Amino acid sequence: MSVYSRIASSINGGLDRVGYRVNRLPTPPDNCRLRAIERLGIDLVLDIGANVGQYACALRRYGYRGRIVSFEPLPGAFAALSAAAARDPLWQVRNVAAGALATRLTMYVSDKRVSSSLLPITAASIAAAPASQATKTIDVDVVTLEDVIAAEREARIMLKIDAQGYEWPVLQGCGSGIERIALLDVEMSLQPMYDGQALFDQVDGWIVARGFRRIGFDTGFWNRTSGELLQLDGIYARGETECLAS
Repeated sequence: MSVYSRIASSINGGLDRVGYRVNRLPTPPDNCRLRAIERLGIDLVLDIGANVGQYACALRRYGYRGRIVSFEPLPGAFAALSAAAARDPLWQVRNVAAGALATRLTMYVSDKRVSSSLLPITAASIAAAPASQATKTIDVDVVTLEDVIAAEREARIMLKIDAQGYEWPVLQGCGSGIERIALLDVEMSLQPMYDGQALFDQVDGWIVARGFRRIGFDTGFWNRTSGELLQLDGIYARGETECLAS
């Protein structure tokens, strides 16, 4: 537990009795996301690569009260995700991956659960984080998002993708539904972390070419030995012309 967490826990123990809580303020990237969600009237978040629900829980903690549909193919992570969503009637969970085609694929599972992917992990990724090496494989069901989006005719949709190198197939699986997405939050790699993955330039260029504007970036995975940034999250809003206030 961090120093902040210990202090907050101690303070909250007393404040709970009088109806108050101490919470961490949003980081600038989180603030970017939250302001865009509010401004664009987002009422449905498609959470691809949900793991145990960290992203959805953060949205709830910061005040988002709309619907969430989380997709997570790993059985162990999905069990924890289901437990996190159990008391939230507006949070639906699905034990599947998303991709370019509806099919069944092999997933490479690492001890560092968040590094598991539908693509083989590269030596560069293992060098930066040895626990990311795959230790087994499992077969998982894969769906496309085109039908999911088509069924949400009235929704204002945000699409979050954290698919460990599989972001490009997820985007391709949106089909014409990409035009219905108002806000995107996509993890991208600057160097190949998984065999066959599309890198930042390709993914970013494709997104911008479809009418989205870059409104923020959130740095993610660093190589602590070389100091190089390996992955980041790009935040994109459709059809906006003004920058977000900080």
